[in-house]
Amino acid sequence: MKKFEYTEKIQDPFGKVFEMPIFGFDEIDFRLYNTTPKLEILDASSDATNILVNKLVSMFPKARAISDAQAEPLKWLAALSPNLQSYEVTAMTLTEIAVTNSISAKVSLDGVQDVRSGLQKLIGNRKHVVQKLRIESVIAGSNSRIDLYADGKAAFTSSNDKVSQFLRESLAEARQPKSKST
Repeated sequence: MKKFEYTEKIQDPFGKVFEMPIFGFDEIDFRLYNTTPKLEILDASSDATNILVNKLVSMFPKARAISDAQAEPLKWLAALSPNLQSYEVTAMTLTEIAVTNSISAKVSLDGVQDVRSGLQKLIGNRKHVVQKLRIESVIAGSNSRIDLYADGKAAFTSSNDKVSQFLRESLAEARQPKSKST
């Protein structure tokens, strides 16, 4: 929680100016879980997130490191897709596209249809990293736009609580190492 203060000046009908001190607190909404990812931060500024993380680190010095829940967006989508009634990937951001040994590129694809179909045409077999996917979908019975990021963040337009649950579960699944079959 972070305190903020400012002074508001108010003029009465007779022209006299009054100063009124205003203060409040920035709050951060979060949820804790027994399963991975254990901490979910909701709609927070980076300042508020840093304050929360620093406080947690100071309270639990012997705890494991706190880090972003890294996940490949395409693997995350594959884990999420059983919960989607329908979807299209309408935007992708690719980085580290190998142009030469010493030159790389960053590209954003946007479209009104699934942009994955144009991916092979654009980059061929070049190495690349998918940083972001935008999905237009029907999930939990409602239309939603979902952005999946490589650092484990997600943004979505649905107010249905099931969407958050599906995103958490599929993120945890996408982060699991593939089991080796014998």
